[in-house]
Amino acid sequence: MLAGCTPWPVELAERYRRKGYWEDVSLGEMLNRSARDHAGKPALIFGQRRISYRELVETSDGLAAGLIRAGLAPRDRVVLHLPNIPEIVCVFLALVTMGAIPVMAAALTPSAAITTIPMRMPRASPPTASIAWATWCERSAATYIPRDVRGM
Repeated sequence: MLAGCTPWPVELAERYRRKGYWEDVSLGEMLNRSARDHAGKPALIFGQRRISYRELVETSDGLAAGLIRAGLAPRDRVVLHLPNIPEIVCVFLALVTMGAIPVMAAALTPSAAITTIPMRMPRASPPTASIAWATWCERSAATYIPRDVRGM
């Protein structure tokens, strides 16, 4: 567990495991299992868009590789400031897959307020980068590498 995080009470954690709510697998492992078992089925539906589990894994893995090439590393905190679109799921999963820690910012949060996030995280390391709508490229999410992954 990361320093500064509060663990779940032991008795609750044990009960959740006993009932099968928790499986002690990572989100990435769960996603890969779903992609293996339901590859062509929709994982995300957004209006007329359908993204299958296979596409979600491929996109997230491609984004993770691009973010690593852009200089992000495991345990880096990354502010994620995107609207509620399928790409936010892809970027979130990419960050988790590569071991970065997503710091979620509501889509309607003014960009100026994003810069105050480090001051509101006194017990944690400040974010390393941000991915915001203003910097989102007009490319396919599968080939996306942020134009501006910048230090806070």
